[in-house]
Amino acid sequence: MSERSQTVPTPEGEYFESNRFAGLSSLLGLIAIVALVLCVVGAFLNPHQFSYSWLFAFAFFFTLCAGCFFWTIVHHATDANWSVVVRRQLENIGVLLVVLAILFVPILLLRRHLYSWMDIRPVSNIRLMQSAPISIGLLSDPRRRVSRLFPLRSTRLTRLIGETG
Repeated sequence: MSERSQTVPTPEGEYFESNRFAGLSSLLGLIAIVALVLCVVGAFLNPHQFSYSWLFAFAFFFTLCAGCFFWTIVHHATDANWSVVVRRQLENIGVLLVVLAILFVPILLLRRHLYSWMDIRPVSNIRLMQSAPISIGLLSDPRRRVSRLFPLRSTRLTRLIGETG
């Protein structure tokens, strides 16, 4: 047997004292609620600016989470023993992708402010449809297609295509 029969006391910094941080979680929760209310107010006052700001913030945090998720996959694929400490932190940040899925909802709701091309009606602008470089008439008639692609040499090429086709 060994000479030490008693248990060794745990050193000071080896365990987490949750009572020291009891008020911190409620304070951070209050700050999050106030920030969410300010975001809703900003969305109603200026939805265009809010949608771009939200998209930028979402893209920033999405790249962080996606990068952590990628490195977690790499660590699991290589099965490295040295990366356990780093991998745990990467896993904790990568799990926030679920939260980001919820935070993607404002982008879906305000997509008309972000992407103006979503507001174009398919038949509303006839001029836009007529000025399109590729239309059904260009695809069906090869002579019109060649004259559209090569306007300077169109007569010689259309004669060539007309003779062979």
